[in-house]
Amino acid sequence: MPLSTLESRRVRLVAAGDDDGVVLYRLLLGQGLSTLPTQKAFLTEFARGAAAQFRIERRDTGDATGFSSLHAFDPAGHVEFGIYTNPVTNLPGLGAEAALLTMNYAFTTWNIHKVYIRTTEASLPSMGLSINMLAEEGILRDHLYFQGRHWDLHIFAMYREQWVGFGAERTLRRLMSSAS
Repeated sequence: MPLSTLESRRVRLVAAGDDDGVVLYRLLLGQGLSTLPTQKAFLTEFARGAAAQFRIERRDTGDATGFSSLHAFDPAGHVEFGIYTNPVTNLPGLGAEAALLTMNYAFTTWNIHKVYIRTTEASLPSMGLSINMLAEEGILRDHLYFQGRHWDLHIFAMYREQWVGFGAERTLRRLMSSAS
């Protein structure tokens, strides 16, 4: 099983507290998302429902560059993964490192079978090559409506066997090579 870590040489995951909901809300609002609920409603949801939430910090500056979460934990052996990174403060590859650390946390913390990733086609290009590591589970056509249009919801999964076979431990050791 891959080793347990919450940091690489460029990014660290810090357990998110209640105050981090305001930080995330402002990051999302700053990106012009017109479909956000009120801040009060957003903070209510932020404070409940997640099995684990992390503030993603750049190690060089300590700045929050995004958030990742594991939510909808199911005793049947799966959990859903979510990530948001701020394109203004994010360096290329930081989101991928944070995603690997979050997914690794899920597999090393819980006896789960798979991690689900749900996204729209708008986010597919930002997933880069990492999408090739995932099993496509399905597409729900026109499932979401926001920003004035319908979006397909793409559902992917990473299975424990894939994660171990992918060489997660080797990859994490490489990402940590200069982490303290």
